Amino acid sequence: LLQEPMKQRRKAVASGTSSNSVPAHALTAPPEGSPAASTTSVGCKKSMLARFKPRVSWRPSSDKKMQKEKAAKTKQKRMEDALAMMAAGASTEDVDEMVAARAAMDAEMEAAEAGN
Repeated sequence: LLQEPMKQRRKAVASGTSSNSVPAHALTAPPEGSPAASTTSVGCKKSMLARFKPRVSWRPSSDKKMQKEKAAKTKQKRMEDALAMMAAGASTEDVDEMVAARAAMDAEMEAAEAGN
């Protein structure tokens, strides 16, 4: 029902003349049974689904993927090292101290490499 005026207008435009069985003012005016001013315009080219398109990509970018993989690898390495130290008889405090010392050593190494 609501698309009939649009279909008639398309037929009129396709035929090249606006003098079809429907007068020109009837093409632009809404039918009497429908609401006078609807929120959507007939001439709008924007898709109704355009507002549902995500603003950000659903797929993570390769940079984020690499960061997650690197973080997962470092976490796994830390856990394996801690497990190895505990299997050798170290306490949890000893493991924490060794992890802190290794992190400080890695930070010094990275600072030295950045300085070169």
